[in-house]
Amino acid sequence: MRRAIVCLILVACATTLAVTRGQGAGGGGRPTINAIGMINYSVAKPTFKPGDWVRYHVTSKNSDGDADAYYVTVLIAGEERFWGEDCFWVETRMSETADENEASNAVATLMSYSIFGDTLATSRSQLFMRKTIADIKEDGTPRQDLTMRPALTLKNRRPPGERTNVNSDTLGVDTVHTARGLYTCTMVKLEEGIAVTGDKGDSTARTETRETRTVYFAKGIPITGFARERIVNTIHRKSWPIGRSTEGDLMLVADSETNARLVDYGTGSQSLLVPKQFQRSFREQAAASSRPAASRAAAKKR
Repeated sequence: MRRAIVCLILVACATTLAVTRGQGAGGGGRPTINAIGMINYSVAKPTFKPGDWVRYHVTSKNSDGDADAYYVTVLIAGEERFWGEDCFWVETRMSETADENEASNAVATLMSYSIFGDTLATSRSQLFMRKTIADIKEDGTPRQDLTMRPALTLKNRRPPGERTNVNSDTLGVDTVHTARGLYTCTMVKLEEGIAVTGDKGDSTARTETRETRTVYFAKGIPITGFARERIVNTIHRKSWPIGRSTEGDLMLVADSETNARLVDYGTGSQSLLVPKQFQRSFREQAAASSRPAASRAAAKKR
């Protein structure tokens, strides 16, 4: 099987198709992709509901000559009130074909609804992750893992994004052909970069990582809000003897490009991972829990 291309970015950069290590439910040879960054967080209030889904055809290549193509389905898999916080489950499925029932890899992430109030939601999406499900236990129940902050972030006490530069620019209007038809889109370019400089022995090294996203936003597309997205990641590096920083130039050491194009969307899909009691909206969960109580009350009256 062809090797999946991992986006060449540091953890501090925003990842639209964030890579989660491990095989995920369903096995497969690729790393599992977590597409929480594909969701449109710019809206004041989301309109999606459990069961809504959107699918993209993804192609990728890098400077080493690796290339890959696959499908990514983003499913709103349910809702859960976790530690008093309203959250929603996002399930990401990878497959070789556009078949809705096929999934070579899957991962589910519980996200806080409060992310929709953050103006830097995409670049800080990891801060709103609460739990993940990447595999199933031997007894058939999902293995739920709490999302914890890395120990390093607690030690350095730097605010998220302190060394990250984020720029956005509207490029105008363009059309995008998809399997769902022709869309008139607003093009938005998002650039995010991080630079790290450190000393080792008698030399200093600087690494600059940059991600450039061109997103084609269109009305009527649920969950993500875009018909197409192009992501270019680059890593430049430079080293020099201490005290001679003006010598040498930044050299490109790695780059990759990923393109995602809309295939289809719909509603009524069921999760492969999320517990069944959460695969419904809060309103449906409340209605289901109130029915037994009403039945008991009616029985007492009789």
